[in-house]
Amino acid sequence: MLFNEVQILSLMVAVSFSTSAFASPANITNPDTTYHLENSVFDENNEVIGTKITDTIVQNIDEVNGKKTVLFEDIKYKFTENSEKYESVFKDEQKTTEILITNDGDYFINDQKLSEEYLNAEILDGSDQVQARAVESGGYYWATHYTNEGQSSSSIFYCEAYSDTNFFMDPGYATLPKVIMWQSPSANLSDFKMYANNVSSARAGISQGMAGLAASGILAIPSAIFAAIGMSASAYAVWSNSVTGHQQMTNAYNLLYNSGGTIIH
Repeated sequence: MLFNEVQILSLMVAVSFSTSAFASPANITNPDTTYHLENSVFDENNEVIGTKITDTIVQNIDEVNGKKTVLFEDIKYKFTENSEKYESVFKDEQKTTEILITNDGDYFINDQKLSEEYLNAEILDGSDQVQARAVESGGYYWATHYTNEGQSSSSIFYCEAYSDTNFFMDPGYATLPKVIMWQSPSANLSDFKMYANNVSSARAGISQGMAGLAASGILAIPSAIFAAIGMSASAYAVWSNSVTGHQQMTNAYNLLYNSGGTIIH
C-alpha cells in the first residue's frame, strides 16, 4: 500500500518505506516504515514558538505469540526565539516503544497490558467538545484548561487539570481525579497555560487524524489504531498526538499538585 503525504493542521506526516539504520530481526514481515512529523509548539499566549520534529522508524515483526510493532522515535525541537527558556520544558529525546498484539487478542505497550475499557474507548464528536469560554481561556475542557471568567481581575485564572483521560484525551469510563487552583500572574501560570495550549493542539491533531482513519475504513477505537500504526500515517498521527497530549496534561497536573492545588475525586 502506498501512502501520500498527509497534512493534519500544523502536523505534517510524510511516509516512506526504507531500510533502517537499526539491525532488523530476521522475522520482520515488511520493510521498515518511516514517518516524519512536524508539530507546531505553542507558548502561554497560544502563539507558535517553534516546531517539534519527530522522525520514526517502525518495524512490524512476527513473533511466536503474536505480532509486534516497534517504534524508534527521534524527537527534536526547533524554536524561533528564546530557545533557552523553552528547552527546559520541551526536551529532545530518543525513545523506543513496543506494541504487542498476542494471538489471544491481548494488547501490550512496553509489556504493560491494556484494559478492555482502554482498548474500546470512543472519541467525542465535535458537539461534545465543550470549551471554556471567557475573556481569556484556553486548553481543552476535558483534560487541561484555564479561564478568568467571573474574576474581579482579568489576570487571575482558574486552572484545572485531570490526572488522566482515555486514549483520545476524552473522559474515561470512570470519574478520574483532577486538581484545581486559582493562580495570579507567575511563572507557574505561564507554564500551565503553555501546557494547556499544547494539550489542546494535540487533541485537535487527534481529531484530524481520526478523519483520515475514517476515510481509510479503520475502526475508530484504540485497538484498531494500534494494529494499523505500522501501515497507516493517520493511525501513527493519532498515536503520536495522544502520547504528546498526555505528556503535557501530566506536566500540567503535576505543576498544580506541587503548587498546592486542590485535588477533587
